[in-house]
Amino acid sequence: MDMLRDIIVSLLTSTIVMGFAVLAVKAWLEGRVKHEFDVQLENQRQEHKADLERLKAELKIGTDAANHISDRRLAIYPSVVEVVYRIRNLARGVIETDQASDALADELAARMRELEDAVFKYRIDFERDGVFVEIHSYKNRTKIFCRTVDDLRYSHRQGTPAQTAELMKLLRDLYSEIDVQHKPMLELLAQSTGADVGTQTGPTRSQGLSKPV
Repeated sequence: MDMLRDIIVSLLTSTIVMGFAVLAVKAWLEGRVKHEFDVQLENQRQEHKADLERLKAELKIGTDAANHISDRRLAIYPSVVEVVYRIRNLARGVIETDQASDALADELAARMRELEDAVFKYRIDFERDGVFVEIHSYKNRTKIFCRTVDDLRYSHRQGTPAQTAELMKLLRDLYSEIDVQHKPMLELLAQSTGADVGTQTGPTRSQGLSKPV
């Protein structure tokens, strides 16, 4: 009888010990799993935070770059629009008066040099916005026009009426190209700045653009 009781007590004790052991192991496993989960969750939080900071930095860099480009356009293009428009009007003055006074020729040459300086100085900006070819072509036509004006002035002093008439014909052809080209170029510049550039062009000839010089 005592032996049976001892066996029962021993079994109960073993069962209780085993139960505690199981509970202890279960608690340890749950704690380990929870710890690993917390570590992974914290790592993900840090990664997300780093990604967010990196994205904010990239957005700031992109915004700063866009603002810088916009500021450069606003600083450059209005003056370019003005000189393009003035060149066209000065060239028209030569054609309408059928001669070139010293003051008119000198002013036209000064504006041509101003445009030429802008083409070299701001080439990267013009190429980025896709307007370099148009501005460079316009500058070349203006340069040829100015040289022809100088020839006309000389012809008035030393040349023959036939030579003067031929030079005037060449100037009218060049002016037609300048007149036709300047309006779409101003529109391109306006699109680059988001501005509305007025392009009162006056009478124009229905002549297409010639190939760039």
